Amino acid sequence: MVSPDHYHSSRPLHREINLPTIRSFFNEGVVFENAFCSSPLCAPARAALATGRYSYITANGERAHDGHETILRPTDVIFQEYLKATGYKTKHCGKGHLGTQKFMDAFDENDNAWDRWVPPIYDDELYLAYLRRLGVKNQRYKKEIMGLLQDRRTRRTSLGGWIEQADGKPFPLEAQYSHYLVQRAIQKVDAALDDTDGTHPIYLQLDFFDPHQPFSIPDGFQQREKELRRAFSALPESYERVRARDWQPASDEPKIYNFYQKSWGLYDPETVRDYRVAKCASDGSG
Repeated sequence: MVSPDHYHSSRPLHREINLPTIRSFFNEGVVFENAFCSSPLCAPARAALATGRYSYITANGERAHDGHETILRPTDVIFQEYLKATGYKTKHCGKGHLGTQKFMDAFDENDNAWDRWVPPIYDDELYLAYLRRLGVKNQRYKKEIMGLLQDRRTRRTSLGGWIEQADGKPFPLEAQYSHYLVQRAIQKVDAALDDTDGTHPIYLQLDFFDPHQPFSIPDGFQQREKELRRAFSALPESYERVRARDWQPASDEPKIYNFYQKSWGLYDPETVRDYRVAKCASDGSG
C-alpha cells in the first residue's frame, strides 16, 4: 500500500518523504528487490500472501460483481495455520478482510469487527473504550476528500481526510486507530507470553488499515502537509495519461484497472492532489 515513489532510491520523489521505519528495514533487514504484488487490490493481494498461490479472489467485497470471489474458501490452508499446527501461539490484530472462517482457523478468535476494508472506528467497542480512557471524543472530518461519480459532478463515497474530535477539538495522534492497534498488539503479545510460559514461539500479525483509504489524519501534521503539497504539485504521468484519453480503457491494461479508474472518482486534479498528500501522511511520512 506504500508507493515506491515514497521510498525507492530510483524515484526522485522519495527525497521529499520521511519514512525512517521503512528505510530502517532496508538498512537492517532483508530486501527483496525482485518481488511483485499479485494484484493491485488489497484483499486479493492478501489472499495470495496467505496461501502462497495466485489468488482466485478477484475483487473486494464492496465492489464485487456477481460471481466474483471475495473471501477464502474454508478448504484453503493459509500459512498461519501451519505455524499454529507446529506449536506457535498465533495472534492477529487489525485488518482481516479474507473471511471469518480462515481467521478462526488460524487465530482461534473471532474477527472483532475487523473483517472489512474500512477501519471500524465507530463500532469497535474496545477502541471506543480506549478513546474514553484517553478522554477523547470520536472523530469527524475537518477536511474530507470526496470523489465523483462517473457523471463527474455528483460527490460519492468519502475517501477520508483530516480529522478532529466530534466537539471540534484537535484529534491527538495517540487516539488515532492505527496507534490504538499498536497498543492492542502489545497487549496480545504480553498475554501470549504469559500463556506460553516460554515454551512456545509467538506469531503476531498486525495489519494496519493505513495507508488504505478512508484516511484518518490526526492533529500535528499541519506543517508536514504544507511541505507535501509543495512536493506533490505536479500530477503523476500515469494519471495524466488516463486523463488525456478521457478515462477510456487502455488496450495494454487489465480491465480491472479501467473499472477502478472510473469508479474511484478521482476526476478532479485538485482532489488527486489532496488524495496523494493524505495517503502520504497516512503511511507515516510525517
